[in-house]
Amino acid sequence: AAVSWDWLDGIFARINEPSLSTYGFEIVAMQGRLESRAVWLFAIAAVVILALMALVCRNVRLILKRSRSASPFQRENVRMLREIGLFFLAIPVVSLAMSVLLRLLLGGAVEAATLDPTHFVMGIFMLCLSLAFDHGAALEADTEGLV
Repeated sequence: AAVSWDWLDGIFARINEPSLSTYGFEIVAMQGRLESRAVWLFAIAAVVILALMALVCRNVRLILKRSRSASPFQRENVRMLREIGLFFLAIPVVSLAMSVLLRLLLGGAVEAATLDPTHFVMGIFMLCLSLAFDHGAALEADTEGLV
């Protein structure tokens, strides 16, 4: 698709309402047709956003795996929860940066509506949850010293 612009243009010419969306990052063609450059930039943003979501899923899997055999209040779990929060916060940042880049490079040909607050709220929530788990890990370490 990156090499054959005509092929990609032909596909988007057949779509009535050309728009692309992934995890809150969305681009919509203003003249009823997406340019190949817009699709290419969207693909770059989508790869970064999907990689961040893959890292979130990886950390969740590792937390569940570690918590199966031991207490969930471990320092590694606290670190991974913080990372999950940062990954969620990075998604709107990537979306905003790509929106600005699209606007600078393509002008008014593409409307990029990207400020979906869902990932921002999830990131704040995960950071708060990591603080609670950090406190739980500290309490567990204190009780282990007493026994």
